[in-house]
Amino acid sequence: MKYRLLFLALILPSFLRLSAQKNCYFPPYYPTLNGVDEYAAWYAVYPDPLLKANVSGEATCTLRIGRTGQVDSMQVVATHPLFARAAEQVLHEMTNWQPALLDGKPIDTTVVVHIPFDPAKYDERVWRQKQILEPCRGQVVDALPAFPDEVRKLVMGNMRWPDPQVQTAVSVCRFTVNEAGDVENVRVLKGTHPAFDKEAVHILSAFPRLIPAVKGGKYVPFDYFLTISFWKLDYEYEQRARENVRKQLKDIFHEPFLYPAYPGGMGALAQFVNARLVITPGMKEEGKQGRVVYSFEVDIDGTMKNFKLLRGLSPLMDAEALRVLRMADGKWERGYYFNSEKGYREFCSGFYTIPVIFRW
Repeated sequence: MKYRLLFLALILPSFLRLSAQKNCYFPPYYPTLNGVDEYAAWYAVYPDPLLKANVSGEATCTLRIGRTGQVDSMQVVATHPLFARAAEQVLHEMTNWQPALLDGKPIDTTVVVHIPFDPAKYDERVWRQKQILEPCRGQVVDALPAFPDEVRKLVMGNMRWPDPQVQTAVSVCRFTVNEAGDVENVRVLKGTHPAFDKEAVHILSAFPRLIPAVKGGKYVPFDYFLTISFWKLDYEYEQRARENVRKQLKDIFHEPFLYPAYPGGMGALAQFVNARLVITPGMKEEGKQGRVVYSFEVDIDGTMKNFKLLRGLSPLMDAEALRVLRMADGKWERGYYFNSEKGYREFCSGFYTIPVIFRW
C-alpha cells in the first residue's frame, strides 16, 4: 500500500499536466488596450441623426471567427438600425483577429461584442481628439498651404508622451509655413504643462514638408494657430492602431508610394511634347535626327526642376527639347508616400527620364 501511494504521488502531477495540455483552450484574441468592446466603441462612428437628437443605444454583435482569423459571419442586434449599421462598419474594419486555439490548433469559435452608444461620451471623445488649426488673422493669399494629410494625423504621428503621470494637457501654438514649405518659428502661446509645451514644439518641428501659400503666383510665408490636445488614452489607442497598420504593411511587397504623375501618364506627356516641338531649318541643315534624352525631378508641388541632359543631338535640338519640356511644369499631380512609422501621408517627389524625338 505504501509503494502504491508513492507511485500515485509521482505520476499524478504528470498525468494532470498532460490532461490539461490536451484540453488547453485559448479564446480568440484581438490586439487592443482595454478589451474588444471598448475598442469597437472607440472607433465606431456615431450616426449623425441620432447624435443630434441625443439618442443613446447599443448594439450586440455575434461574430464567427474562423480558423484563419477571418470573420466568417456576423449578426448584429441593435436598438436602432443606424446603430446596427455603425457597428457593422467598425467590425468590418477589425481585421486583426487571432483565432481561438484548442490543444495548440486554431478552431472556429463565436465572439460576442457589445457596443454602447452614448452621446455625452462621444462628444467628449471627439472634442479631446480635435487638433484645431486656424489661420492667423490679417493674411491675404490666393491659396492656403496644402497639408499632405489630416492635421490630427500629423500631430498624433509625431507625438510622444513626456510625463506618464499626466493624463491630459493642452498647448496653444503659433507657427509659420515658410516659402519652402517648412514649419518654422514655432512657439507656445499658452499651455497647461511645461513638458507638454516642449513636446508641442517638437511635434510641429517634425511636420513633413508642406506646399506653401501662394500669392501673386509666388510662394509666401503663412502663419497658423494650432491648439494641440494631449489625451493619454487617445495617444495609446493611436499607438496601437499604428502598430496594426505596420503589421499589415509587412505583407505588402511594393513600396507605399504614389509618385507624381502627369495627367494621362507618360504617353500623354510625350504627345504634349511632340505637339509643341518646333523643327527649324537650322536643325534640318545639321542633318541629325534621333533622340534628345533629359532627366528631371518633379517636386511635391508639381513643378519640374533639376533638368539634366543625358543624350544630346545638337545645341539647337537640345535647347528646343528643354523648352518644350518646361511647358509641362506645374501640370503634374502630387505624389504621396505613406509613412508607416508615423501613420500619415507625406508629399513625395519623383525622378523621370524622357526622350524627345526629332524627325522630319
